[in-house]
Amino acid sequence: MAQPKNIRSLEMQVGGHKGVQQSGEGDLVMKPCLPAERDFYQAIAGDERLASLRPHVAKFYGTLRLEGQVNTEGTPGGELGADQLREVLAKGASEPDSGKDEKPNILDIKLGTVLYDDSASEEKKLRMEKAAKDTTSFETGVRLTGFSVYDPSSFTYTVTPKEYGKSIKSEQLPEGIARFFPETVPREHLLRVLGLVHDKLVEIQQALAETEIRMVGGSVLVVWEGDPKALERAIQALDEGRDVLEESDDDVDDEAEVNENDRKPGPVYLIKLIDFAHTRLVPGQGPDESLMIGMGTAIKLLEGRIRELRVTA
Repeated sequence: MAQPKNIRSLEMQVGGHKGVQQSGEGDLVMKPCLPAERDFYQAIAGDERLASLRPHVAKFYGTLRLEGQVNTEGTPGGELGADQLREVLAKGASEPDSGKDEKPNILDIKLGTVLYDDSASEEKKLRMEKAAKDTTSFETGVRLTGFSVYDPSSFTYTVTPKEYGKSIKSEQLPEGIARFFPETVPREHLLRVLGLVHDKLVEIQQALAETEIRMVGGSVLVVWEGDPKALERAIQALDEGRDVLEESDDDVDDEAEVNENDRKPGPVYLIKLIDFAHTRLVPGQGPDESLMIGMGTAIKLLEGRIRELRVTA
């Protein structure tokens, strides 16, 4: 694909390795990747064994090969070198003012009880097993990698770093979910968001149950609209069956004069599976139980937050 213009760092990155970038227009997100992850995205497009995952994976636009000196700081082991591949993942909903969400709240949930793949050395297996047991991953299959939440009262973001997710115990996960879904918007709208996110997670869980893969180090990315007025517009559009901005809206001109009444609202929420550097097909071996445990936990956490809000209503 053609080289995007004015590439810059993605400021609102909440998890994963450093080095994620976006185009100057904010319409493309690019991340460093190993060939295995690139190959998996390409396989999703054409392999019918992965068909059920297609709606739940960020749209893959192609790859860029950057020649010359590349700073490998923050990439996995600095392994990508001068021919670093940058994978074009998705459009929008990735940082404030991206044009898709007005003020997106963003959460990266690391999935799985097992944090190493079969090819890892014994030393790495022991190290990653300890890392899982020292966090919520081993017991629950989820870790809150990091999240950012918009506060409309101060017009600022509160960023919770990955250290928080590594420090809490399993019984504190509901507290973390409450921090990501705070009552900074009207309760009825927050409950609507929670219901939609819950149902989408169930849909993804069902898709994963039908897919024979092993996914190590993968995440589910959860985004929802944090601006109260923008959220109200998005919910109204959803209820009325009107169009909202989607990944397929490639022809939107951010600089063009658009009447506010004619502008498509952003989506209420967006959920995608991400991070496939250690994902592979395993025909005949069934779904990934480690992954399914994590999805089950995430769904229960949403159900708990919904009950909490309804009880205190």
